[in-house]
Amino acid sequence: MIEEIDFFESLKNRVKEPFFLQVGAMDGVYDDPLYEIIEKYHWPGLLIEPLPDIFEKLKQNYRGHNNLIYENVAITDHVEECIMYRITEDQIQQNKLPEWLSGCSTLQTSMYQKNPYHSHFIETKVKCSPLKNILNKHQITKIDIVIIDTEGFDYIVFKQLDFSIFNPYLILIEVEHLNENDQDKMFKKLNQLGYNTNT
Repeated sequence: MIEEIDFFESLKNRVKEPFFLQVGAMDGVYDDPLYEIIEKYHWPGLLIEPLPDIFEKLKQNYRGHNNLIYENVAITDHVEECIMYRITEDQIQQNKLPEWLSGCSTLQTSMYQKNPYHSHFIETKVKCSPLKNILNKHQITKIDIVIIDTEGFDYIVFKQLDFSIFNPYLILIEVEHLNENDQDKMFKKLNQLGYNTNT
C-alpha cells in the first residue's frame, strides 16, 4: 500500500488531474489503495460496484467529491442480469465472521464454493454490462490508473480494456484468483504493451 501511495504521489506531478477507473470499488474505503489519495487530491474517476447496498455506501463515503462517476453494475461480456454470491455485513456481524469476507463477493460459483465460509454465502441479482458501454456512456477518453478487483473475474474485465484508446500509467489487478492460463494471457499482453509486471 505504501508503494502504491508513493506512486500516486509521483503521478500527480506528471499528470494534471489523473483520471482513474476502479472496477470492484466496494465501499471505497475498506482495503482500498486509492481512498487516501482521492480524499487528499479529489482526483476524478469512475467507480464501478455491482452490489446495491455497498454501492450506496460507496457514494456516501465519497460525498462531496463532485468529479466522481458511479456505476452500479458488474462488468461482463454482455448486458445481462447475473447472480453474485456474497456475505452481507449483517451476516458477518451476527455470526462473528472475519471482516475480510465482505470483500469476497464473486460472480464465479467455484470461487464461493471453495471459500471456507461458503455456507454463509447468499445470492444477489446484479445488473451487468460490458466495460465499453459504460465508458462510452460517460464519454471517457482518458484513463491514467486502472484498478481491478473482482474476485476471479479480473481477466474478463482486463481483456475489455481497449489499449488502442487508453494508455494507463498504472494498472493494479488482483491475480490471486485467476487461473494460470488467464494470468499468462494477461501478463503476455501487458509485456507486449511495454508494462513492467510484478505480483
